[in-house]
Amino acid sequence: MPSIGRFAGSFFAILGSFAMISLGGLVVSQARTFVSFALGYAVLVGTVGVLNVFVRAERIRRIPQGHLGKVIGVWFLLNQSSLPLAGGIVALFVNRIGPQSVVLASVIVSVVVAAALLPLLVRLRTAVSA
Repeated sequence: MPSIGRFAGSFFAILGSFAMISLGGLVVSQARTFVSFALGYAVLVGTVGVLNVFVRAERIRRIPQGHLGKVIGVWFLLNQSSLPLAGGIVALFVNRIGPQSVVLASVIVSVVVAAALLPLLVRLRTAVSA
């Protein structure tokens, strides 16, 4: 992942990872066999792991050493705050619409939110690099 980040740039490496995570979620949500489920799950979880390593490396590279502990603490809290929300969504909807539909809905919502935020991210990226 670091070599992809150097080649394509951090922004495109993260977008590519998000696309692969979404693709894995889409495959899981449409899986009719164990093999297709396992392949989609492997893409989803594997890409999350690769992205996590990349983000950690970028964070260490970009955040000044004196502020690293403070930033990582806040980042960890924000990252983990989604877990109760995800558990609540699963608990509310899994019996009503089924687990694969919950996965599909979460992929769709994630892609819509990312598409809505993309112009802001591009603007921020341009402002930082200028």
